[in-house]
Formats: sequence, structure tokens, C-alpha cells
Amino acid sequence: YQRRVRGRFVEMILFKNVKQFNNRAHDLRHWTTALKTLCQDLKLPQPTTFSCTTNGENAVFFITDGEKLVHVLKFYSPWHGGMKAWESEKQALKLVQSINFGTPNTLDSWQTPSVRYQGTLYDIEKVYDIWPQLVELAYPWPYIVMNFIEGKSFNDVCFHEKLPLHNKLYCSKILGQRIRDLHKVKMGNTSAFSLTWKRFGRFMRKQRRYLVERHNDWKSLPEALLPALNDYIPANVTELWEDTEISFVHCDVMIENILVSILQGDQLTSFLPRYKEELLPLKFEFSQESLKEVTKVYVPTGIIDFGDAMPGDALYDVVAIHLSIFRGEKKFLRVFMESYGWVVKDWDQFVHTALCYTLMHQVDALATAFLFHPEWAKAKSLPELAHTMWNYSQGD
Repeated sequence: YQRRVRGRFVEMILFKNVKQFNNRAHDLRHWTTALKTLCQDLKLPQPTTFSCTTNGENAVFFITDGEKLVHVLKFYSPWHGGMKAWESEKQALKLVQSINFGTPNTLDSWQTPSVRYQGTLYDIEKVYDIWPQLVELAYPWPYIVMNFIEGKSFNDVCFHEKLPLHNKLYCSKILGQRIRDLHKVKMGNTSAFSLTWKRFGRFMRKQRRYLVERHNDWKSLPEALLPALNDYIPANVTELWEDTEISFVHCDVMIENILVSILQGDQLTSFLPRYKEELLPLKFEFSQESLKEVTKVYVPTGIIDFGDAMPGDALYDVVAIHLSIFRGEKKFLRVFMESYGWVVKDWDQFVHTALCYTLMHQVDALATAFLFHPEWAKAKSLPELAHTMWNYSQGD
């Protein structure tokens, strides 16, 4: 909806329901006027061009100054967390600045986005003056403008298809250290990240409540194992994290949210001796000839998308890391966990909790697991599946 107010076009973005939003959220045509107006109001560089993501629960746009990507603009929809998600991500991004180090996009660096601007697209109190007939449908559209973090995602560089084994092992090792640092981010001084299990408990109870319904829809879990779901996962989900230290949990460490930098040329030449040394504890040894064949190395240098972050159980993050990034390859999980410093005292308890989080995950984690490990679907019980999928002390 557009209307001229004091010589200027004002546009109201409206979606009638979540289905309409999901169908149109990533169509730039619905947002261009609002984006240009917002960039003008924020005094962002002009001329500015926009591009948008093609998926995701919220509307995310990339703002380009000339040929350089400079900002990421994210709008929070009322159907996917709305104002609460907006406030939570602002707090999360402020907290994780403490683990950033190094010059962006270099070997010894780790970067997370920082908030450059934040606000709402509309002041709802003023909407009535312009569109009194639309006030009940109006929504303020909270937003965050973040700096663009350079790098390609693990998904973009085809982690499994194109990276040699030594580079995958190295990435697993570095990722273990970086995710450990993320989980240890200090919390307690903000409303969304107080040292309490309330948010995580609320989230897990919701996942538990619709457990069978979701797996019936997904159809990834073998039909013979469906009747065992309710007995396998405790009715009181808080039992899963008893005696567990609360952590800052990202909740969406998927393959598209970890960024890597590429080392090549002179930068790679100076790095290779260190690279060879880092791989020795991983039981990977280079010959002098094979070392000469290394022409580039990918290094994890950043993580993005903190929209789902909350205080919770660090093991929940490991589900996406193991099944989305590592595709269930236990040799990479083992390197990650050892580099992280994770100590498993009771394997039965560990694999049980890990599979519970897998089954209650917000995405169909089993679809990826069974796609790359179809033999796992032959498990005759959930405990057998848990050990097969999660006991990284046994086999690869």
C-alpha cells in the first residue's frame, strides 16, 4: 500500500498470513521502496543496490555499495518470533563480540556480525493517521542492520565434495575450538540471556509436545521405531540437562552458517609448516611430495545467524554440527569433540541425550543422517540407533 505524505511516498508492507509471507518474503519487488527509504533515513551509502536470500524464516537483504557488499538487513516477521526474536538477536550479537579476534577474513581471526543500526520500519502510533483502515493489520517490522562478514560458507565451498581429507580434519579441529569459545560466552546481564534454563526448557517442551506429529509428517524415522518415541524421550525433558552447565547456545550451527576463508599463494606457503604440525596429532602425516600438491586451504573464520540463540545445553548445537556439517562422519565428530575438550563420562547417557536432541531438533536432522548413512535406518531400536549415530569412540 502506498500513499503520498508531505510530498513523499510512504509504503506499508502487509502480509495477511504466514503462508503469504513465506511465499513473498524473499521477493525483492515487495520491499524495494521500503529498503530505499530506510537506507536514505539511515544515511547509508548511495547509490545502493539490494539482493535477498532465497530461503529462511525472516526477510534478509544484502546491501551493496558499488560492487562491495557492506551491510546485511534483517526484518523479523510476526510469524517467526517477531519482536522477541529481534530483541533476543540484538542481545546475542552484543554478547558474542567478546569472542571476535584478529583481522577479518584472515587465518587467525574469528568474526561474528555486529549491529550497526536497529529500529522499526513503522511507528504503529502514526499508522492510524495515514491508513486508519489498516491499523489492525499493521506491524512495525523491527529490523537490524549488520556489517557483512566476508567469506564463503561450508556449503558454498562444497565441504564434503571438494575439500581433501586433511583440510576437513583441520576445519573440524578449529571448529571445535571456536564453538567451545562460543559456548563459554558470558551471560547473565540481559533479559534474553539470563543464567536460567527457562527459555531452553520452554523450547524443548514444545518440541517434545509435537514430537510424534512432526516425525509422522517428516517420515524420516523408520516406521518401526515411531511407537518407541514417547518412551525413549523423557516426559520431563529437564532430565536431559540435569547436572549440565548452562551455555550460550547458537541453536542453528548449520553448514550454511559457518564461514571460511581461503589461503593460497604466498599466504599459504608461509602457513604450510604450521598446517602440517597441526595435523600431526590427528594422525594425518604429509610426505614432502604430497605437501607440495596442496594449492589452497580453507580455514573457518566466522559464524552468522544468531536469531535462535539462547542459554541452554551445548550438546544441542552438536546435533547440527555432526549431521549438517559433518554429514554424520564420526571421524570428524571425534576430532571436533577432542579439540573442544569434551569429555564423555558415560557413553550410554551421552548417546541417549544426543539422540533425544536429534529427534527433537527443529529441523529434520534424521533426513540428512539417513541420506548419507542409509545403513543407520536398519537399527532395530532407538538405543541401537543412538550408539550407531553418536558413539564416536567406535569406528568412523
